[in-house]
Amino acid sequence: MSAISSTSDGLSSNRYEHRGHLIPIFRYSSRFLKKLNPHRSQTNGIDSSNVRELYMRLNLDKINERLQPLKEKVIQAGILGGQYEDGTNIAYVAAIQEYGAPAAKIPPRPFLSTAAADNQKDWTKHLGEGIAAVAAGQLTAEDLMEAVGSLMAADIQKKISEINAPALSPITIMLRGMRSHDRNLKVTGKTVGEAAQRVAEGLTDYGATTKPLVPAEAEGGTGLLLKSISHNAVDKS
Repeated sequence: MSAISSTSDGLSSNRYEHRGHLIPIFRYSSRFLKKLNPHRSQTNGIDSSNVRELYMRLNLDKINERLQPLKEKVIQAGILGGQYEDGTNIAYVAAIQEYGAPAAKIPPRPFLSTAAADNQKDWTKHLGEGIAAVAAGQLTAEDLMEAVGSLMAADIQKKISEINAPALSPITIMLRGMRSHDRNLKVTGKTVGEAAQRVAEGLTDYGATTKPLVPAEAEGGTGLLLKSISHNAVDKS
């Protein structure tokens, strides 16, 4: 299955790969227990510090049990599958938008890496707060992974909707407008030539949208790039 996603390991899509920052999941050491009660006193032949340590270690066992699912999973969000009607993988098209395709004169419009860069601290903050809640028994590990994954997906969708640059060419915008005016219009070399002529003559583009990654449905857009953003938690490989 083709996928382009943002995970604790970075971004990947078939042959495309960009390493990002790791999201710390959980590290814990019980060695600090030795420091909890350095003053050992004997009461009825029982070392009170040992009783204290036994209680704490039982408690940590429960905490570690709650946190175990987080140690085994990686939260990821992005385009994790799906195809267009013609069979083209959505992740493939997304990778072209993310990294560009110079041969086709398509500039990069990174939405995944920029979403990660803009929101990494917030994602990590929510994850850290959630881990504390899981350790306290106030939240399950599964609920935490669902919440953080949903947050990541929403931020990626927001970034897709916000991108305005690099701007579309006037001819591309004109083609969008022409398709909104005639839903049966097929884009061919001749159609592109007509669009270029309309631009040169200063004719209307019928109010076509200029958002590069979000063409209106009336302009021939499917919205699948935006709709295909999802999330899950997978086993660490």
